[in-house]
Amino acid sequence: MLFVHLVTAIVSDVLLMLTALTSILYLLQEHALKASKQVIALPSIQSIDLFGLRLLVTAFILMTIGIGAGSWMAYEQWGIYWYLDPRQLWSMANWALFAFVLLARFWVGWRGRRAVMTTLVGVTLVLVGFFVMHYLSWSQHV
Repeated sequence: MLFVHLVTAIVSDVLLMLTALTSILYLLQEHALKASKQVIALPSIQSIDLFGLRLLVTAFILMTIGIGAGSWMAYEQWGIYWYLDPRQLWSMANWALFAFVLLARFWVGWRGRRAVMTTLVGVTLVLVGFFVMHYLSWSQHV
């Protein structure tokens, strides 16, 4: 279970970082299109958006598996209060944020700048949480 947790967590974080880079590319391409500049090096804005969405869906699936495996191990290790660990709570909050982004994209129809900015905020929160939890050692998580 530890292997599943580690691999899915690491790969989902890498995919989230790639999603953030894709979102930045989207914003650059959008800015260039609004300024009527010709950007040869970047693909179309629709292609960038679709690729970013695919990365985000894959990262979300892996994040779900990783959090599930980690939660199972936390329950076995810490007992009935496993869900009160700050890292566990932060992970669930991040999961809920990306669930919201995906629901907004698929059911509400968010596209473009709004979806990209929400994704960037989510990835930033993941990074901030990682460093805060790691350096302040609020968690029982090793």
